[in-house]
Amino acid sequence: YERWAASFVSKYPDVALGRGLQATRRALIAADGSGSVPRDRFCAAIASLFPQGSRPSVDEVWLEFSDAFIEAIDPDPAVNRALDALARRYRLALLSNGVGERQRAKLVRLGLEERFERLIISGEIGCEKPHSGIFEHALRVCGTPAQKALMVGDDPRRDIGGALDAGLRACWIARGRRWAEMGVDATPSLIVEDVPGLAARLLGDAAPAAPAVDLADAEKNAG
Repeated sequence: YERWAASFVSKYPDVALGRGLQATRRALIAADGSGSVPRDRFCAAIASLFPQGSRPSVDEVWLEFSDAFIEAIDPDPAVNRALDALARRYRLALLSNGVGERQRAKLVRLGLEERFERLIISGEIGCEKPHSGIFEHALRVCGTPAQKALMVGDDPRRDIGGALDAGLRACWIARGRRWAEMGVDATPSLIVEDVPGLAARLLGDAAPAAPAVDLADAEKNAG
């Protein structure tokens, strides 16, 4: 998202007029709220950064963002290694809110599509998180009872609250946040910092290690 924000300011320098480049990037990042802000409010906040008379519509902002954002994302090798390790012991399914075509394009770009046994996307089934229907659908197509499933996600309400309401255990990906500050009346079954941390917790010694680094090469590259 930060890469998208930097690209957006470069493409539309008018949004930085009167406030400066760094302040504009911070405003763009704050508008997203780590993905928690509803898309209509997010797009309205972005449009409001443009000068009067040249503000795009909410729909125009959304089309610009959704296309450019896909180009800004890159695979995370540590996450992919962790998923590969988890897949050797657990069956993995992915639940995602969004439009099927767009979400699948993101997954392909990130190298994630092939790492999940099932891809369940809200726009393709007509039900989205936190509604219990999408969790029940996932359990049904995977042939897995709720008591044997673990929902893993970073959204306190959609991922964790929704899964717990549907009778699943839920693991929250904290990413530097504290659960007590999330304002959700529920308690995750497990809290980890990130996906590699989840693999370490569930797999123990079998968790993937970071690639070995040759110190001489590291010093040479740093220099």
